[in-house]
Amino acid sequence: NDSNKIVAALGYFEPIHGEIVAKDLDEQNFGAPVILVSNSTHVWIFNKEAREIFFEDVKKVIPEGTYGFNIIDGKWDGVIKEAAGMLGISAIVPKILNEESIKIGINFQRDAFMRAGVTSITDMAFDLLGAFDDKVWTMMDKENFPQRLSEAYLWVALAAKLYDENASYEENRNIIFNFVKEKFESESFDADPLRFTNDAIKYFADGAIIDLEVITSVPNLKTGVNPEWNFSFKKGNKIHDKKTMCDDMDIFYKNGYMIHTHTQGDKANEDMLLMHKELKKRHGAVENNFSIEHFAFSNDKVFELMDENEPLYVSALPHYGYYFYESWEKAGIVDPKILKSLTSIRKAKDHGAILSLHSDLPNFPTNPLMCMYLATNKVSSNGKVFNEEAITLYEALEAITINAAKNNKLDKKIGSLEAGKYADMTILDFDIFDTKDDELATSEAFGTIIGGVYHKNTLKK
Repeated sequence: NDSNKIVAALGYFEPIHGEIVAKDLDEQNFGAPVILVSNSTHVWIFNKEAREIFFEDVKKVIPEGTYGFNIIDGKWDGVIKEAAGMLGISAIVPKILNEESIKIGINFQRDAFMRAGVTSITDMAFDLLGAFDDKVWTMMDKENFPQRLSEAYLWVALAAKLYDENASYEENRNIIFNFVKEKFESESFDADPLRFTNDAIKYFADGAIIDLEVITSVPNLKTGVNPEWNFSFKKGNKIHDKKTMCDDMDIFYKNGYMIHTHTQGDKANEDMLLMHKELKKRHGAVENNFSIEHFAFSNDKVFELMDENEPLYVSALPHYGYYFYESWEKAGIVDPKILKSLTSIRKAKDHGAILSLHSDLPNFPTNPLMCMYLATNKVSSNGKVFNEEAITLYEALEAITINAAKNNKLDKKIGSLEAGKYADMTILDFDIFDTKDDELATSEAFGTIIGGVYHKNTLKK
């Protein structure tokens, strides 16, 4: 009831808790500004007091007509999601965080990484918060945060920051590309191996699967149609969406930059693979230049296109089935046949994909051992086996080491133990090939060696 406090509540999950809109928050009469954040952080719902605080700020950073930000007759519906959320966060987060809370979060994350034996992490939405991102980056001082931290810029955040609505499409593409190129050249791994910029760009293709804002071949049960493609970014008379996306990618692809596509629905995976096919047609096959991120749902067409689109990198998120399969099944929002295809990593590998695994912080804890457990045991949190798409333990080990390095174009530097590479290792005091599955999910690292420097996990029990 302190009106000077902004309350941001996380943990809302629509399939479990039901649909909540801004009016529902208003009716609670909290007496304070409240923001309800979906547990994927892709949907933000504001009550009346919070709308009064944030409306003008978010209007400044979200171009009119951007998908996920609705203003009708001058009134905002109190929701920011997806493409609009990628931009609105830059106006929201600085007002709900302060330096003290950031330090608490950084210390928590440092300890979690040490326990999990993490040696490197990539932020694939850098510049989302602008100067605030830089401040967080600076506070992760190297002495007390012993991991390699790299950044890959998010296209839609850069477009919001750099876009000139009076310039042509081609001129704006050059503006964005040159910004990323300059950052990579001045902040590369060779310049600073512990804090650096990847030669990569992140494209937000379809939505957040946790909120079921995904493009699937199964109609959305609430509306009867496929969810809207949410990449749409509008500024003045310039509109970027699925029709312009391949051309937006082109300048990065032909210049050798990795293209990471946030792609989860089966139809969206199809669309991205077709774009990859077109880029290959224009420029020829380029090694290590196109990656599907998350890879949640898939269909037969997706795997047919993989065969046609070598080389293809898939960075899969194995947590979905473990945490959400049973709640999605209960909610009945996704067709059972499609639901069974969740994270079909066995099939992806069999069709030639170079597979890596990730955890998508802050949605799930960054823990490579947990990733291995989930990838080798396709079970829900209640122990239900939901499909047969598991990979072997050795393949999972490869996915969190050398293939993860390849996915970030770092395999010449890290990812395996070879002469000439940096000495990065996770030290375990047990044999992963002689460990019960459930123990693998909860085990901690003994320590790490990063660039030849030993860091003991002092938190290990």
